[in-house]
Amino acid sequence: MGSKSDIRSLLVNEASVHGVIRELHEYANLETLSMESVVLTEDEIRTLFTSLAGMRVHKLVLSNMDIVDGKLYTLLPLLAECSLLRELDISNTDIRNPDAIYELLQLPLNYLSLSKVGIGDRGAEKIALAMYQNRTPRILKIFANDHDITAVGWGMIGKALRDNTSLVGLIAGGSKNASTVMTPAIEQ
Repeated sequence: MGSKSDIRSLLVNEASVHGVIRELHEYANLETLSMESVVLTEDEIRTLFTSLAGMRVHKLVLSNMDIVDGKLYTLLPLLAECSLLRELDISNTDIRNPDAIYELLQLPLNYLSLSKVGIGDRGAEKIALAMYQNRTPRILKIFANDHDITAVGWGMIGKALRDNTSLVGLIAGGSKNASTVMTPAIEQ
């Protein structure tokens, strides 16, 4: 068996997450880190993001994550230090902070999944603002139910799509409003 520095992809579960975070710096050549359905403390998230800053990780999956003593959105700015990060999936992780969504859209990502993160219409407005500024990942995935992003929010995203030149793929759905409102907004 090789050393930790030989590992390129790592899937971490709840049973091993706390030990892995403490030793993350030993995975020097790690390219993909997937931590799905884990519960972490704010200090562990800070340690995780700080460790990633000096690593080669370009794909990070933090879906279904929960923080027991803080808010993830307060730590998301630390991801800006991860210069090689190109793919981020935070699906099913409660963000609910429009400014944090906007900050995520400023990262030089190729792919960002914001599915079921509780962004609401204010988050949709921040997505539209980033789209108008052409500051979006190349591919953006947004799935939300009708109670999360309403027709107003999807309409803002649809209108911003007309002027955006940086986005090459938008995967949107989970709501009847996603297609019924965005399509006419784009075509106007």
